[in-house]
Amino acid sequence: MNENRYRVAGMTCGHCLASVTEEVREVPGVREVKVDLAEGTVLVRGRDLDDALI
Repeated sequence: MNENRYRVAGMTCGHCLASVTEEVREVPGVREVKVDLAEGTVLVRGRDLDDALI
């Protein structure tokens, strides 16, 4: 399983967290998504992750 961390600017609220989580979970191969609003990052775990889709 791979693990990638992405910086996402402008996430400030629970709605942002829910929207990003929902969309990233739809990407093929994604198994887990953790959004950190304070850090402005998204941790994605899965197999054969395609950065272009995330």
